Amino acid sequence: MPRDKTDLYTYAEPDVELAPYQFIWEHHFPNFSKEEIFSPELLAKKLFHTVDIESLAKLQRFRDYVFNATRVGLVVNHGNSKLRGVRSLAEQAEVAKKYGGAETLSMHCQGKAFDVSMWSNHNSDQLAKMAITFGFTGVGVYPTFVHLDTRFSFDGVPVVWYR
Repeated sequence: MPRDKTDLYTYAEPDVELAPYQFIWEHHFPNFSKEEIFSPELLAKKLFHTVDIESLAKLQRFRDYVFNATRVGLVVNHGNSKLRGVRSLAEQAEVAKKYGGAETLSMHCQGKAFDVSMWSNHNSDQLAKMAITFGFTGVGVYPTFVHLDTRFSFDGVPVVWYR
């Protein structure tokens, strides 16, 4: 069955040259592995174009900022879940079913959201405050991680929620 070219989460040209993505990755996002950012499904299909490069660049700068301020590293895709970074629509449906209340087309599916925590001395409130100061426009505070995204905001005021 032919794949739908309008669905970027399941369609990829078979002859796509991945070298430019590898170059961009190695030179601009040196602290991230692809396994840290992409869900297993997107990783297996090599759908690296599903990440929003500006959002990932902001996350790289934020990681550097957190490390310089606290001397503690920042990690994405932590814990048992492998769905903390960019995910497919099918994976998002699983998250919505399992946890309830999760948006069907979340910022994760748009490649603009990452769930992060610190390697040690994790304090979600402290990390969330740093993220807001840094300019993330979507910040969700959970007991073991903080959701960060770069959603559009008319007035620049971030959307913040606690669970």
